[in-house]
Amino acid sequence: MNNQRNVVGILSDTHNHKENTRVAIEIFKQHGITTIFHCGDLGNPDLLNLFAGFELYLAIGNTDTHPAEVARRAKQFNLLNKVEHQVNIRIEGKLIGIVHDLYSFDSSQESTPPDYIFHGHTHRPSIKISGCQTILNPGTTGGAVRAGIHSICVLNINTGQAKFFTLPDSNPLII
Repeated sequence: MNNQRNVVGILSDTHNHKENTRVAIEIFKQHGITTIFHCGDLGNPDLLNLFAGFELYLAIGNTDTHPAEVARRAKQFNLLNKVEHQVNIRIEGKLIGIVHDLYSFDSSQESTPPDYIFHGHTHRPSIKISGCQTILNPGTTGGAVRAGIHSICVLNINTGQAKFFTLPDSNPLII
């Protein structure tokens, strides 16, 4: 049985695509996930209703025009929910940084480099391991398809095992 916080869901660039976001949430539920990282470009703040019942860490993206409203609504569902341009959080002893655009990541916010950096913006799923740091982009959940697919990621933050899934068909994706 997985510890509920060591396996997390990661998505980005939902761009208000409700159906793909619903499918992503279902995949996360099937994996027993209670913590979701959203790497920005949510869309309409009403989309947050789909995230009720989860612990949510959301980075503000370049198309998120109502960040204060998104933060207020996210807190209504769970006081632990956090919405900022860059979110830094420690879970299971791992430091995780979440931003929309990787090039806006500010490493000076923490005294040690993060174990993981999650980002979006490019709409292309990717994972890069450099030393002790993993940089991961789950791809786009609902935005323009630049890699030929919509995708999300399920990650065990203790082992580093990442599983990508295509949307809306939920097929495994090898990166």
